[in-house]
Amino acid sequence: MRFLAVLAAALPGMLSAETITFESDEQIMIVRGVQILSHANFELLGNKDGQIQCVAMDANGKPLAVSTGYAELGSIVFTDMQTSDIAKVACRYR
Repeated sequence: MRFLAVLAAALPGMLSAETITFESDEQIMIVRGVQILSHANFELLGNKDGQIQCVAMDANGKPLAVSTGYAELGSIVFTDMQTSDIAKVACRYR
């Protein structure tokens, strides 16, 4: 497994920022992203069935959205997002 340290948000006027660690599962592979209406849909392959949680990130590694789904469905959807705004998707089994 891989650990992704993500800078979540810096509150205005504060000197420090909160860091969140998201433990992704390398057994879940993102195949491709496609735009379906106003939703970013990412096809995936997992080595087992079960509930998954995914984080969409921009090119700087900033988290944009979180989505929960099931690996056996073969995709994860980020509602009201453009596929072109997402540089990376990291997922883990829940």
